[in-house]
Amino acid sequence: MLIKNFKSLARNRQRKFALQILNAGLEAVLVKNAIRKSIRRDGDMLHIKEMTYKLSSFDKVFVVGFGKASIACAKEIEKILSDHIDDGIVLDVSSAKLKKIKVKKCTHPVLSAGNVRNTKALLSLLKKANKNDLVLCFVSGGGSAILENPAIPLTQYVKMNKTLLKSGAEIHEMNTIRKHMSKLKGGQLALHANKATFVSIILSDVVGDDLSFIASGPTVADKTSTADAKRIIKKYKLPSVKLIETPSKLPPNIHNFLILNNIMAVEAMKHEAEKLGLKAKILSTKETGEARIIGAYLAKQAKKGIALIAAGETTVTVKGHGRGGRNQEVALGALKNINNAVVLSAGTDGIDNTPAAGAVVDKTTLQKSADYKKYLDNNDAFNYLKKTKDLIFTGKTGTNVADIMLVLKI
Repeated sequence: MLIKNFKSLARNRQRKFALQILNAGLEAVLVKNAIRKSIRRDGDMLHIKEMTYKLSSFDKVFVVGFGKASIACAKEIEKILSDHIDDGIVLDVSSAKLKKIKVKKCTHPVLSAGNVRNTKALLSLLKKANKNDLVLCFVSGGGSAILENPAIPLTQYVKMNKTLLKSGAEIHEMNTIRKHMSKLKGGQLALHANKATFVSIILSDVVGDDLSFIASGPTVADKTSTADAKRIIKKYKLPSVKLIETPSKLPPNIHNFLILNNIMAVEAMKHEAEKLGLKAKILSTKETGEARIIGAYLAKQAKKGIALIAAGETTVTVKGHGRGGRNQEVALGALKNINNAVVLSAGTDGIDNTPAAGAVVDKTTLQKSADYKKYLDNNDAFNYLKKTKDLIFTGKTGTNVADIMLVLKI
């Protein structure tokens, strides 16, 4: 059970079922399971999805990674390749000691000078590679803030990123701007590996799984331009910054593979609901929009005996001074139409801009405290849900496929 406070949250049968369904979704997207399904070694042959790489044909094997799933990926690839790894470095939001691969702890969601230093260490490793080497690169959610070498002054980049996070811009819009303020995003990172065979293994936290937007696509040819970034800056009235163009084509030695996304989570949730004797329906795997509005909408869809499942990434336009994350704001927004249903929303990474992964609400939430609107107006979902004891805690899960949501009425 990944939900640490399951017992205290499961205060009635409906909540218990909802939390069991959520837990099934979280467990389905653990990195170790995804890697074991997609990557295997058969003697001298390394199989990554439909491709095979002969290890003895390479002089050296390097491993790099960045994002909230980096440590988990590094642990698994060490098990698979053991003594074949010559050197490696991954950037994550946590620390760990591994056998062959060094781990550098970074900040998230805002870039720091430490992240830039750690990124430069990763780039130094890539520069050791040559055309006879193999580079395995693990890309996961959170990579946009974790991996960076800004093309503009760091203070200016940080200011823009903080403004973006509060603007209500969707992830595709945010990452379009980030690409054009960076020397690494939008396909630029892969060019640092000196024509080595560069294999990027990607875990998606982006709605629709467009590889060029996951962690701002550092290993994927870019389809956006500075003109696109300028339009988004104008749309949200963001500060003007100097922008750079990114490569629209990359050389054939760069290979990209998607191994994990939110579809795997919602399918596992559907299966768990059916095991519990419920009907289940997946509403969407591309849920976007203002978190509080999505929450109210989801609650209104409740139908007796049916588990309604969704996934995606909502946004929060921050106008107040409270504390919370988009999943907590989905839950708080759901109270408007809650009636006899239960609604939950959780980040698969376990850290919804706070130590909580998200929250679960029902009419018992309102019975504990009816003044949720005041907290919603102040973007203070965390403190309201802390008071009502409805926050979901999993700790950092080591994976990230954005958010999963559930509406249940039994």
